[in-house]
Formats: sequence, C-alpha cells, structure tokens
Amino acid sequence: MGAPGTSYWTGSVLVFNTTSRGMSVYLDDEAGAVSFGSYLGYSVGAGHFLSPVTSEVVGGAPQYNQRGKVFIFTLDSNLLRVVSEVSGNQAKLLEAEFQLTGSDAYAARFGETIADLGDLDDDGYHDVAVGAPQEDDLKGAVYIYNGRKDGISPSPSQRITGSTLGRDLRMFGQSLSSGIDIDDNGYQDVAVGAFLSDAAVVLRTRPVIKVKASLALPEQIDQRVALCSEHKTPTVCLNVTVCFSVWSRQFRGAIDLQYNLTSDLLHKPSFPHRFYFHGNGSSNSTRGQKDVRDIFTPVQFEVSYSLRESNHRASSKTFPPLKPILQQSAGHQNTITNQTQFARSCSLVNCSTNMQLSAELVLPHQQQYFALGSGQTIVLKTSVVNSGDDAFLPRLTLHFPNNIHYIKVLQNQDNLVSCDVTQETNSTMVVVDCSVTSLLLPADAQLNINFLLDVNQNSTPGDINIHVNTSSDNYERGEYLHDNSKSLLLPLKYGVNINIHGFVNPTSFVFGDEDLTPVNCYTETFNYTYKVLNSGPSRSLDTVVEIVLPKILTPYRHRLLQVIDLQFCARGDELCERLVCRLGSLEAGRDATIQLETRLNPTVLLQAPGRHSIMTLESTATISSPREDPHTILVQKHPAVQVVVEALFTQKPSTTVKVFIIVVSLVLGLMILAALIWCLWKAGFFKRELQKKEEEFRRHSWDYVPKSSERESVS
Repeated sequence: MGAPGTSYWTGSVLVFNTTSRGMSVYLDDEAGAVSFGSYLGYSVGAGHFLSPVTSEVVGGAPQYNQRGKVFIFTLDSNLLRVVSEVSGNQAKLLEAEFQLTGSDAYAARFGETIADLGDLDDDGYHDVAVGAPQEDDLKGAVYIYNGRKDGISPSPSQRITGSTLGRDLRMFGQSLSSGIDIDDNGYQDVAVGAFLSDAAVVLRTRPVIKVKASLALPEQIDQRVALCSEHKTPTVCLNVTVCFSVWSRQFRGAIDLQYNLTSDLLHKPSFPHRFYFHGNGSSNSTRGQKDVRDIFTPVQFEVSYSLRESNHRASSKTFPPLKPILQQSAGHQNTITNQTQFARSCSLVNCSTNMQLSAELVLPHQQQYFALGSGQTIVLKTSVVNSGDDAFLPRLTLHFPNNIHYIKVLQNQDNLVSCDVTQETNSTMVVVDCSVTSLLLPADAQLNINFLLDVNQNSTPGDINIHVNTSSDNYERGEYLHDNSKSLLLPLKYGVNINIHGFVNPTSFVFGDEDLTPVNCYTETFNYTYKVLNSGPSRSLDTVVEIVLPKILTPYRHRLLQVIDLQFCARGDELCERLVCRLGSLEAGRDATIQLETRLNPTVLLQAPGRHSIMTLESTATISSPREDPHTILVQKHPAVQVVVEALFTQKPSTTVKVFIIVVSLVLGLMILAALIWCLWKAGFFKRELQKKEEEFRRHSWDYVPKSSERESVS
C-alpha cells in the first residue's frame, strides 16, 4: 500500500504480510533519492519482475520533480532494519538500482497509475504498465515496460496514446486495470481510463510466438574441392542449413513464417560477392564465384525472419482473433549470423600474420635537424616485412600534425601505392592512409614505400612526432603487434648562418705636439660601416649586434672618442663605448647595414702613456643574438669583426731649433765647399797646361793665322 502524504508529501511504500503480520516500510529519511512533494506511493503494484520466485514492489511518485517517476523495491530479509514494531517477522524494503522516468516530460504525472500485466511476452518475467495522464498537454500516455532477467527494462517497449488508437482522448492513462483475460487468448488485457473524455479503452494482448533459429555452415571452404557443377564445369559450393523451432503457449492457429538469407555480408565494397544462390532461390546450395581474390575475409551469412502479414477471417465470437507477434527478447532482433572461412595452408596458429615495420627520416644534407626556411623536402623511408602468413590488403598509415605536408609517394616498379589524405575531425592531425594495388603481401615478403614530405616554413621550432602504423585485413596475434608501429621524431630548428663585415674611413690619421688643441675638441672624423648578412637557411630572430669602441684612455678621464651619428643603436656607459643594435628578424638572404660616425680628440693621445709612434684603435662588432639554444643552430659560432684605425705620431721642432738647424747646416755646407775647393787646387785642377799645348799645335798647322794686336789691326 502507499502513503503519499508522509514526510511532507514525500511519500512512502508499505507492504503488509497478512500471514506473518509483518510490515515493510520504505521511508526516504536518509538516502534522499525521493524529493519533497513527490507523492511516492500514490500508486503501487507488485509482481515477479526480477525473478519468477521473488516478488518486487512498484511505487509511483507522480510529482517527482514535477515530472513523475516510478521506483522498484525488493523485499530482502537478510538486511533488517526495524521501521515499525509489528509482531511477526520483519523485512526491509530496499530500493532497486533502476528507476523508470518515461519521456521525462514536465507535469506529466508519470507513475500516477501502475498495473501489473503479468507475463505478456512469455519470458518468465512480469511486465508493468505505467500511466502518465497529463503528458503532452493533458492528452496522456501509457508506457509498457518488460521484465527481464536483470530487472525491468529502463526503456519502454511501447508508448500508447489516444492518437495511436485513432481517438482524441484526454488524460489517457488516468486509471489502469489489469488481471482479466477478456478475449480468452491466455494473456492478460488492460483497461485504460481517459478521465477528461469520459471514456475507457480496453487494450488486448496479442499472442506471442517464440522462434528459435539456427544457421549451419561448413567449417571451411576448400577451393580445390568442387562439389557442384555449372554448365558442366566443376564449381565450388557449400551447403547452408537453416532451421526454425516455433512454439507458442496459447496460439493454436497456422503460423506463416518468412525469412531472408543473405550471403557474404563481410565482402569488401571494392570486390564482388564471393558466393551467390543458384536457381530460383529455393535451393540450399550456395555457389562461389570464379577467381576469388579475397580468401582471407570470413564469409558471413545472416538469416532474418518475421511473421507474414495475413488477413484473419471474421469470427462469430465477440472479439476477433489478434495477429500473433514474435517474442522480443533482450538484445535479440530476430536475426542470426554465422560465418566460415576459406581453407588455407598456414604456418602459424589461426593463420596469423606477423607484420614488422621499420621507418626512418632522411633529412637534407644528412643533418640531425630540419632547418626551417630551407625550402627542402624530407624523405620518410618505410619497410614492411611479413614474417607470418599471407597478409591481405596490407595498409600503411601515417599520422602527423598539419604543419607537415604530404607531397607524394616515391613510386617504384614493384609496387603501386595509392594514398588518401584526410584530417581528423576537431584535430590538427593529418592521416595518410595508403594501400598497395597488389592486394597481397605474401609470407616472407618485403614492402618498401618512401614518402616525400614538406614542412610549413612558418612552423614553430620544436619536435614533431610522426606516427607510422601497418596493418592488414588478416588476423595478427597480440604478441606480434609490438612492431607494427613506429614513432619518429622530427626536430624543427632555426639554422642560422650570420656573417658580419666592417670597415672604417679613413683608416689612419696623424697627430703631433704642434696640433695642441683643447681636450674637449674633437678634430678627427671617422665613418664606421658594419654589414650583417644572414646566409640562412632560416630567419634570424631578434638579431642583436654589439659594437664596442674605445672611449676613455685609462687612467685619464678625458674622453677619447665621441659618437656623432649612429643608426639602429642604443648607447651604453662604460670605459668603452658599447652600442647595442637591435635589427629584429633578419630573413635568410637579407642583410642589414649599420653606419656609425665618430669624432676623435687627438690631444688625449698626447698624454702619457698614449704618446707612441703608432697606436691602434680597435672597434669590435659581435653578434650577441640569436644564441644557440635547443631551437636554434648557429652554423658559424660567435661571429664577430674588428675594425682598426691607426694613429701615427709625428713630432715637429720649434722655430729656434729650426733657425739653429739652418745656420749650422749653412756653415757646415760652406766648410765642406771650401775644403773641396782647396783639395781641387792642391790637386792642380786650376793649372791649364792643356791650353798651351793646344796653342803650340795650332801654330804648326797650315791654316794658322797669328793674332795681331789691336794696334796692328787698325793700321
């Protein structure tokens, strides 16, 4: 009995044993499974829902969460808890682990009425009807739940409404009554009240037909044995035996059973069916196709059966007979299947294959990493060896992220490979599924497939996993599966080759004491130029050049060099002028130029210890970024360049010293000249003996005319 008003209309269910005068009560004081205002116990029922030898109690809670629910309870005398003091044995009412909710419609008042229908489907377990009179805007509905071995089925086998019966009934299911067989067919019927329509409907139960079917096939199909002939040609065939055992508890009429037999359900879509029925279909002989290529996939047959539609003649009885229905067992869809396979000569148990996969990545220039931006490709070499029995439809599958691009298969003359490229749903993974056109990888055979891959040049450096897997349509034992997959690691890195060159104009200057200028005056100007070139193959991220120039001549505080004009740089503040130039990302093949104008104060160099004949002013430019890290490889380690300016010291004399030097030089020169003349005189250089000899010679010549004096020439 029910007590829906207990515990603030939470409700409860009570069972009273008239023999032992014991009472079992379900109160939801602790578990909290039933909410306040559920009206548990508004309707109750009992039956053998879990076992033919046990009784269970059903309690309806039509106001549970404003929708309704039905609870099933069991009587268990092994777990005792006294809830009321009554003489005789006591038992505890336990809530079962399943509940019924119907369509869970709001304000449906599901569970307002409950009726035990007995065993409608002849499976040994009682079935139950539950009313939801206010469901679907007060139209109402009745749900039929079947009892099973593991409890009442949580899903209804039928949902009956007024529209199902062809009537516009309101609050259908407000009342339920069962326990009477009104048409005398051996099954309980149920009467359903429709309150707002002032009507009642009697639902009659159809008789149940139980069918047990079997499908027999030979264990193996031997293609070498031809049991049949077609057009006088031996043909492989097999016998398929289908048997039906039909039984009904109450139905005594003729049963018209029809069935459908389907062959080779597992055949590959790209291949024809391997077996066909000969003749008009009434033969139980199934013949095989010629030149069957797929002898590895099992041959499966299926039988489905049903009752043929028939028209019953009118009877003189008040109620005409109802058409029987097949028993709907749990998990049984009136179909059976069986399969066989082709006979094969196998070396391993169950003709298992043993696919062994090896794979490697071949990177450009045999490097240990792939340089982003190189524009080169990757070769993935794979090899599959079948150390077991023949493998049908061998496949090779690649999984990798979508920043890897599949280009093609490097075909060879031995095997033609076709591949399908797809991207996984809601994932960045790409799947390349490849099959071999030869369809078969024999035992001890080897299959070599090479793939050409490319990498998105905008990829982020890091490690990429490429998964390779091989399989076939044949069985492979679990102990052989460990070498069917390989995971390859592809390191993506920046390969940077930075070069830096520098020069200065002018390359030298002269300074001396006569050029004394104030210590804050910069008279010498120099133009430094540095060129930074990225020879690639990858871009250089955050390229930074550090330039160091001499600034102060230690230990003097006077500044030696001053930067006048600089580009892309920021100045530091140390003994040496340190300039940091941030060039940003430098693409492969691009260069950047840094121009620097400086002025130098020669006066600082005149201070000891700076006064030397030759001084060199060195400027160093170093690439400080990028540095080599797990994601960057520097082809040239620590690139740097030095630019040198030579300072040549010259010391000019004063004016007094210059005059003294001139006078001394003049005196020394005259003395040397006098000495030279004296030496020539002493040597007789000035005595002219040769002139007298020439005069005497001329006197003896024919054309000699003596010179007359001036006086004679006048006269």
